[in-house]
Amino acid sequence: MNEDIITFKEEAISVIEDAYLWEIISDPRYEPILQALREGPMTVRDLTKKYNQIIYDFIEGLELPTKDKKKKKEELERVEKTIYKYLSALQEKKLVVKAGKRIQVDETGRITKAASENLYGRIAKLYFFTGKELGFENNCEFQNSVPILGKILSMMNNLPEPSIECLSKVLIKIYTRLSDERKELFKKHSEELAEISQNASYEILKTVIQSFDILNSILRASEFSEELRNCFKLKS
Repeated sequence: MNEDIITFKEEAISVIEDAYLWEIISDPRYEPILQALREGPMTVRDLTKKYNQIIYDFIEGLELPTKDKKKKKEELERVEKTIYKYLSALQEKKLVVKAGKRIQVDETGRITKAASENLYGRIAKLYFFTGKELGFENNCEFQNSVPILGKILSMMNNLPEPSIECLSKVLIKIYTRLSDERKELFKKHSEELAEISQNASYEILKTVIQSFDILNSILRASEFSEELRNCFKLKS
């Protein structure tokens, strides 16, 4: 009979700041693997079965003729060799690890001579995308965006053009505050976040963080409103 020996304990949350890495996580080739491994470490054999079942279930939910569904299943189903290749790519990006071994034991609990199988698991129960931290003062994209943003704000609100230096400082303060509060959220409530978000897709999780930033900035608006008004030389 089989016995799984787990040697790696996944983290509650892994914070992804690299947009390219997030694209890999949400890649339709890899996402079913990460979705399947939410259930715990698996062998390549078991993972292949689960992967294909996830694909089949997804296709069954599409409004397609039966023959088209069958064709799509044949196109998207994968064999063990391909799943192993996908796992290697995810391991290279440190999203998946070898989490243990599946061994064969006899009725007395002794290990048999049958070859063991590797178990693969996720680095974390949950992956959250927050966006890469900007270097602000030394970030060309940020510095070049501020004058354009200032003109748009002036145009939309019928205001004089702001001081670019002032607007930059306010934006840096806001971004820094939001970043710090995101980190605090993940640090203090990682287990709770993993629990309440366990069935959410990666795109939903990305939207959650973006919405959290927007709503949190509204709640904090009074802290920055006076400084922002000063950028436009507005009186209180």
